[in-house]
Amino acid sequence: MNKKLLVLSAAVAMSIASWGQQSRTRTSYVNPMIGTAGMGHTFPGACAPFGIVQLSPETDTIPHNVDGKYQTKVYSYCAGYQYDDPTIVGFSHTHLSGTGHSDLGDILIMPQTGKLQLNPGTARNPDAGYRSRFSHSTEKATPGYYEVTLADNGVRAQLTATTRVGIHKYTFPDVKEVRLIIDLIHGIYNYDGKVLWSSLRVENDTLLTGYRITNGWSRANYTYFAITFSKPIKTYGYRDMKKPKYRGFWRKFDIYHNFPEIAGQNVTTYFNFDNTDRQPITVKVALSAVSTEGALKNLKAEAQNLTFEQAMAKTEAAWENELACIDCKGTNDQKAMIYTSLYHTMINPSVYMDVDNKYRGVDGNIHEALRFTNYTIFSVWDTYRAEHPFLQLVKPERNLDMVMSMIAHQQQNRLHMLPVWSLMGNEGWCMTGYHAVSVVADALVKGAKLNTDEALRAMDETANCKYFPSVEQYKKLGYAPYDHDATAASNTLEYSYDDWAIYAAALKMGRKDLADKYAKRALFYRNTFDTTIGFASPRYANGQFKKNLDPYQTYDEGFIEGNSWNFSFQAPQDVFGLIKLYGGDKAFQDRLDELFKMDLPEKYYVDNEDITAEGLVGGYVHGNEPSHHIPYLYAWTSAPWKSQERLRTIMNQMYKDHIRGLSGNDDCGQMSAWYLFSAMGFYPVCPGSDQYVIGAPFLPYMKVNLTNGNTITIKAPGVSNKNRYIQNVKVNGKPYTKLYFTHKQLTDGAVIEYKMGSKPNTKRGLDAADKPYSMTK
Repeated sequence: MNKKLLVLSAAVAMSIASWGQQSRTRTSYVNPMIGTAGMGHTFPGACAPFGIVQLSPETDTIPHNVDGKYQTKVYSYCAGYQYDDPTIVGFSHTHLSGTGHSDLGDILIMPQTGKLQLNPGTARNPDAGYRSRFSHSTEKATPGYYEVTLADNGVRAQLTATTRVGIHKYTFPDVKEVRLIIDLIHGIYNYDGKVLWSSLRVENDTLLTGYRITNGWSRANYTYFAITFSKPIKTYGYRDMKKPKYRGFWRKFDIYHNFPEIAGQNVTTYFNFDNTDRQPITVKVALSAVSTEGALKNLKAEAQNLTFEQAMAKTEAAWENELACIDCKGTNDQKAMIYTSLYHTMINPSVYMDVDNKYRGVDGNIHEALRFTNYTIFSVWDTYRAEHPFLQLVKPERNLDMVMSMIAHQQQNRLHMLPVWSLMGNEGWCMTGYHAVSVVADALVKGAKLNTDEALRAMDETANCKYFPSVEQYKKLGYAPYDHDATAASNTLEYSYDDWAIYAAALKMGRKDLADKYAKRALFYRNTFDTTIGFASPRYANGQFKKNLDPYQTYDEGFIEGNSWNFSFQAPQDVFGLIKLYGGDKAFQDRLDELFKMDLPEKYYVDNEDITAEGLVGGYVHGNEPSHHIPYLYAWTSAPWKSQERLRTIMNQMYKDHIRGLSGNDDCGQMSAWYLFSAMGFYPVCPGSDQYVIGAPFLPYMKVNLTNGNTITIKAPGVSNKNRYIQNVKVNGKPYTKLYFTHKQLTDGAVIEYKMGSKPNTKRGLDAADKPYSMTK
């Protein structure tokens, strides 16, 4: 065992000791299978914390489109794996965690015996290809480890990963010759022509190098690799699954058999090995976005001298160390949800940089990160709400690197925008708003050590990009016009909040000139609120609102992935101003109550990919992000106790230790971060402020171990489904009446004691001085 592994093991041993007299480690509570069926879109495979390699099984090959026609079933395969499937196609190295659109699935490997088959076959006829049936009884999934036995050939597959290297161990049955298929065509959200080019070189009898370039959601995704085998290759070859239209003078060679340079757009390769010694084959696959040289450096630095078991132990130790930021008491199911949620917050974003600090930027050039670790996979429309605020609280060094990665992205981007949906050195443009300004602003306001001028310039340029939908008209009219923008209403609401975030950061940084520029725009949300009907509504350039708005309908009503019922509460920067638009406290409360109590007709979600009945509490849609702050809005009303009533219902219903335990896409940790904040009893309703609005604690005891050495201890003895209401609060032994905590209060260390009861304290939190932030009063 090397010195680094000994140090990690010692650190984990100390972490376990601090955990108390527990019989189980934190990693043992993590269930990577949660969300692998239904809407969660999580994967069960192996990865290191924030690693770029997510080595996981693929269970089908549904394409994104056939001749340009979208295939609806592909949505279920955003993570490559669906628990209900009977076969495994192979094991690929890159995956997105919990998304509602997808890509990747790079470099698929599948062990094979018997007849050579280079086509994956189909779920209905697996014998026609290299895929295999399997049983869940042979599966094992823990942080950093996955195992399954392939039923058709009896191969035991074991997977682990470091940050940049996937490591496979295949134990074959008693047969003389065995084989590994490396499919360079396979991909998630695949389509005919997605692979622009692939290349593989057989450097010697145990080393391969190569790359492939794909055109998917990541517009030009460069995946370089270096692969080593623990046994020498006996023979090898490949098939180009679509006859090339041009071969040039390569035709003078027999390129398909034992020829060391393989290339094409539709390449599936095979490598035969002698199995007479009955020893497993260990395969190490290092990735790089820069070069094969970068992949080789990554391989040497992270895995070259490790056995499979050592690598697995090292990654398990890394996970235990990362999960040590939270201690808790509760039932085993509750702990499973806490630690699985925590695990899910640390898969994406992912490190996108070689060990020599080189990475591929969004300008296509190779850069060197001198002062930060570069990250990718920024699902910002989702993660600005809770994922990044959570990391800013518990992993601030990581979040700082992510924010610096975003600023580098903005500087390299020809449109001079911070990420909208950053993916593998590309901008994916998915969803709306320019919410990375919220992530940057939140970090600035909470004390991140950024170059202030660079950060403010990046936000300012982002918010004024003339190419971004309706921004110029939004600035001129005070709203995005519906005659030019199909999601005008939600865009207005989202832009207005983002503009407030710039205002808040500029104010905090002493840039009154910049704050003044955005103060007016921060209140533009008002311009899309139709007070005659009491809902946010799209508005035309001539000033008229859309007639006959259906506030229950998601499609064709001016909103993206949400309806007016939910989006009308989207003004976290100015809740008191929003209450006035609704007609006052009672009207606002009544509308909130109605949202949670209504019976939303099935016709409004039956055809929606992102929403199922399981993700609803009345008309409140927890399965998608625009609603996540809504249960906390009662804090601004005369009945803040109603948040306490709603939140526990949502947590019990939407988060379960089960394969279908997530009510919606986990969205790169956002759904999980919401759960963790809500379990602690507070939530960042308005990132960019320094406040966390109090909801209600979920467990009798939680402790957050901060990286500065301080702790947040949360005590709620007797809390339960019945005793869900806060009677009073103490902070550091003193009575506390406010309905929020500040970031400094928490990071300075705090002991928060809740007295809980079965009936609400209807008098707590009513004083104006105790209310959370609102831009206007």
